[in-house]
Amino acid sequence: MSQTIPTSLSVVPTRALVDEAFKVVVQNLPPASPVTLHALLYSEDKDYWEAYGHYVSDHRGTVSVAEDMSLGGTYTGKEAMGLLWSMRPEPGSRTGLRLRKREVTSPMLVHINVYSGHITEGFRKQSPLASVLTERWFMAPGVQRIEIKEKGVRGTFFIPPGPGPFPGLLDMWGGGGGLLEYRSALLASRGYASLALEYFSPGELRSEDLQIQYFETAFNIIKDHPQVIPDSVGIFGLSLGTVLAIYLAAVSTKITPRCCVCISGHHLYPAGTALKENPKTEKKRLVAVRYDENNYQISRDVRLPIPTDLSEKVDVRKIKCHMLLVNGDDDQNVPAVEAAEDIAQMMRSGGNLHLLTTLTYPNTGHLIEPPYSPHFRATNFIIPTTKEKVINLWGGQTKPHADAQEDSWRKIFAYLHHHLYSSTTPKAKIPYHKANMSIPPILSVVPTRALVDETFKVVVQNLPPASPVTLHALLYSEDKDYWEAYGHYVSDHRGTVSVAEDMSLGGTYTGKEAMGLLWSMRPEPGSRTGLRLRKREVTSPMLVHISVYSGHITEGFRKQSPLASVLTERWYMAPGVQRIEIKEKGVRGTFFIPPGPGPFPGLLDMWGGGGGLLEYRSALLASHGYASLALEYFSPGELESSDLQMQYFETAFNIIKDHPQVIPDKVGILGLSLGTILAFYLAAESTNIKASIRYNMWALVHLNLLTCHR
Repeated sequence: MSQTIPTSLSVVPTRALVDEAFKVVVQNLPPASPVTLHALLYSEDKDYWEAYGHYVSDHRGTVSVAEDMSLGGTYTGKEAMGLLWSMRPEPGSRTGLRLRKREVTSPMLVHINVYSGHITEGFRKQSPLASVLTERWFMAPGVQRIEIKEKGVRGTFFIPPGPGPFPGLLDMWGGGGGLLEYRSALLASRGYASLALEYFSPGELRSEDLQIQYFETAFNIIKDHPQVIPDSVGIFGLSLGTVLAIYLAAVSTKITPRCCVCISGHHLYPAGTALKENPKTEKKRLVAVRYDENNYQISRDVRLPIPTDLSEKVDVRKIKCHMLLVNGDDDQNVPAVEAAEDIAQMMRSGGNLHLLTTLTYPNTGHLIEPPYSPHFRATNFIIPTTKEKVINLWGGQTKPHADAQEDSWRKIFAYLHHHLYSSTTPKAKIPYHKANMSIPPILSVVPTRALVDETFKVVVQNLPPASPVTLHALLYSEDKDYWEAYGHYVSDHRGTVSVAEDMSLGGTYTGKEAMGLLWSMRPEPGSRTGLRLRKREVTSPMLVHISVYSGHITEGFRKQSPLASVLTERWYMAPGVQRIEIKEKGVRGTFFIPPGPGPFPGLLDMWGGGGGLLEYRSALLASHGYASLALEYFSPGELESSDLQMQYFETAFNIIKDHPQVIPDKVGILGLSLGTILAFYLAAESTNIKASIRYNMWALVHLNLLTCHR
């Protein structure tokens, strides 16, 4: 594809939780150009995973993944998140792979690339037209991760940010064993204190030694935590974890779960046994297991037909808590759909069917994970009882399975909210500070990680209707000063406040102001005078605490306890931006280069007469596709402005122009205050300068570096 103007690729947001969607847009293509959008991830197991879609640019030279059709690839049609959920191992990879995140305190790094033409392989051997690095997180800012090794229990406890208390969840995975934290980290990011329980780890915890007491102890560790609402604790299970959830709900006399979410499991587990296969089931496995044409093991028939003998299954008629069953009708590992039907029949006969909710998804397999996770139809598996290594067939078709993951996740959270966050106490027309409530408000900020020029959505739920509340933002600066902003709101009839849609009635801003909690920030009362908020260390974010308080208050926020709080990260520097210190040819500064192959337009970025080196604007410009040099030209004690001639700025300009990742005839100047004076001077007097962008002086001039005269 021959073009002098570089392709522009944007992914917003570049940092997000794994269950949040992003928008991928390509611009500056020739009209009707075939291109391939490609996603690449290098896993913790050192394998490459990829997905791709084939597109054709519109008459403007634009492709929007959310709005345009993929004509081929690992997914087709309008699929905003197809670049994630259709991921698969790169051709030539090991067989039977499954993508899982074990180190949840770091993100999954996904490279989004655009290539010329419709290609299907060899992506890493080719140069993309443009590339963006994105971060996909399981753990939101401020979530606490606590290792649990007490009372014989092993696991990791994740606690949401804020004062709490929060509903709790006991999170149990399947028969593969080990400790998996990522779902609990994500649950805590959404307001649930969640314990990821290790209960099947060869060499440390012997499964056959575990009795019901182990799980009861784990449940009580959650219930007794000071940041957990003791009567709002549930159980979340998948596969064997679901078997245990059902067993505990029916059999235990020592714990009372408020509700259970049960994915891809069954109730075919004899009461009174330890956690191991019973001999009868194991004997049947030898004859009932079958294999498909790929020699993948199919295990669902081991427990078919569903037994009628009550001694061979959990007596679900004894269940007294609400239970949500989430199943796929193509589950090849267990007969989850048939088991759900039998559970419903038993509960109907026991008079507790009203406690049961069932979701069944067509063409969906066993491993129903958080949204946008890849579909794993068959993966390596070690049978716990025999230690035999097989490739197990889980089932499902990629597109319907992906749809099921997205839909079920949304409905699971609605279910958890209803049963764990809802109060039975009437709240209508009772001021919050006088209401007798054990259930806290829910405060959400989406996204929690973003560039400083990206907006967020702030919503409060679970308030009594017509309750006065104050939304407050607090930042502790690098200069060790507190900055704050706040708005006064009144909840609607649903007990909800949306900062973007509702009116602030007072505070540092008024009216409908989605971002008022940021742009109206000011130093906290009693601070030093004449302060200015600037970010000097651009490789780390500004941390902004968003909190909600009862009533309309105007001061003393840090001395009061908020109803709920969320920690957000505001970044100047996108993932993948290069930061290069410049000390050459007498020039001092920092050069920021966008992610991807380039080349990119360039900018010489000059601040005002305050002197020193300020990087944050250049970091943000690079985050949006411009190679930008933040120039230090007025630094007392190192660079004396009186000694600087025009040659200093021309040299800096040429450092940008001559860089191999910069388009040499697409370099301009961005100036503020004294930087604007210099921009005018250089544009008028220097023969090297092609364009300038100047503001906060005599005029505001926007010159598009991609279209300006040469």
